Amino acid sequence: MKRNHVLRKNLVGGIILMFVVTCIIPAVAQNTMKPMPALKGHWLYVGGSGPGNYTKIQDAINTASDGDTVYVYNDSSPYLEDLVITKSLLLLGEDEATTIIQGTTSHFNIQVKADDVTISGFTCQENWYSMGIIIYGNNSRIMGNTIKNTSLSISETYQSSGNFIAHNTIIQNGYGLKLYSSNTTFEANTVQGGDSTSLEVRASSVRIANNSLTGIEIDGSHNVIVSNNTIAPGYGPMSPGIRFYAPACSGLSFLGNRLLGCGFEFFDYPPIPPTMTLTFINNSVNGRPFVFLREERGTVIEDAGQVVLLNCSHITIRNSTIHDVNYGIVLIGTTASIIEGNIISSHDTGLTLIQSSRNTIQNNSINASEGIYILIGYGNVIRKNSIQNALDGISLSSLFFDFSSNQIIHCDLGMYCQFAILGKIRYNTIKDCEEGIYLEASLGMRIVSNTFLNTTYEAEFITSFFNHWRHNYWNQPRVLPKVIHGKVVIPLGFYYAITIPWVKIDWRPAQEPYDIPRMKS
Repeated sequence: MKRNHVLRKNLVGGIILMFVVTCIIPAVAQNTMKPMPALKGHWLYVGGSGPGNYTKIQDAINTASDGDTVYVYNDSSPYLEDLVITKSLLLLGEDEATTIIQGTTSHFNIQVKADDVTISGFTCQENWYSMGIIIYGNNSRIMGNTIKNTSLSISETYQSSGNFIAHNTIIQNGYGLKLYSSNTTFEANTVQGGDSTSLEVRASSVRIANNSLTGIEIDGSHNVIVSNNTIAPGYGPMSPGIRFYAPACSGLSFLGNRLLGCGFEFFDYPPIPPTMTLTFINNSVNGRPFVFLREERGTVIEDAGQVVLLNCSHITIRNSTIHDVNYGIVLIGTTASIIEGNIISSHDTGLTLIQSSRNTIQNNSINASEGIYILIGYGNVIRKNSIQNALDGISLSSLFFDFSSNQIIHCDLGMYCQFAILGKIRYNTIKDCEEGIYLEASLGMRIVSNTFLNTTYEAEFITSFFNHWRHNYWNQPRVLPKVIHGKVVIPLGFYYAITIPWVKIDWRPAQEPYDIPRMKS
């Protein structure tokens, strides 16, 4: 039943010693260690040439008792089976790269249904319809494995707790990993390829440290520490980087993380409850600092990689080059601040203002799917900015704003105003856009002295009243007034409405484009 007893015992001891040493990982304020469990019980062997060795891993598991070790040789790989572990044991592979468990069904390759189980030294590989390891028990250790080509690599269940997942390599897995149990430690793992969000967290008291990942998504979680990770996109450029759903979380700490080709996302509205404990220290986005300020006043921010302001005032953000993030600069509940001279290239929204008022946005260059987004605020001044290659150049629901002397170029829709009231839109150039300005449920707007060039549909409105169109240049010189077509929708109950065609008129259109250079003033 043995194959070179002395050599094997030395090899196993070496493997165990290696994992004891490599599992000493730095924590935030101290070093922590999750050692391998003390070796006890019997050893059962799978594969190899020794008499009495098992040919199937599951047969050895079925025979084993709590505290036993099942050791699997690599010379009989791949093992074509799915495993169910119902006992507290160690399952050790001879060599991570060559001890292969090949799943045979569309279910999980390995189901851990007992407490205190250790799995180490294997490659688990599937097809895209199957999954890797699922943990139902408590205090499991998944260490030093490779999991590849699965739809889901590792998943915990909500009833599980206290698991340690470290030094694993995850390759080309569809949905990455799901941490759903409390008191989990996830350290020094590497995820290559796969879904843009490689790690999904819905748990409490979780530590995520020193990993290389394609993205992290946190929802419904409390007391989570995310430290010293490297985040870079998997498939395509739309990785959220680190995203959390703020209303459902509390006690989140982000320390020393490095984000490349992605950034932080504060998801859901309202984005961040006032009582939420949130800490950011020494994080970087594309080699520049990630700046998060909360309830601060009078700070000047320069050369940032991404900026989020929460309930701040009199902040200046200037001369930053922000790129390859989904959201470049975000202001929430922030007033009387200046955003100027920045270059923003964003996958989603260049500049976001939510419940923010009396801010000045000027002389910025923005290239994003949505250039500027403003939701609920008043008195913001947006002037002398260049917005290019967006679906919506600017989208706003705001009061008493002044949008002037901006250039909007190569956008599907230059400007979308919904529930906008008493705003000024003047001296802007909207060029090479499918549609120029669209008003919906907007009142008292003054659209004056703008230039529309090579724009297919210059302007349109729906259920918008008391808006004034004056002296705009409409693609070409005009002798007659310009008619702006729209409609009024009158609801009749919950399911029906009457639509009435409506028009507004620019009685004195401009005869030539306005010359509006972007000059700093």
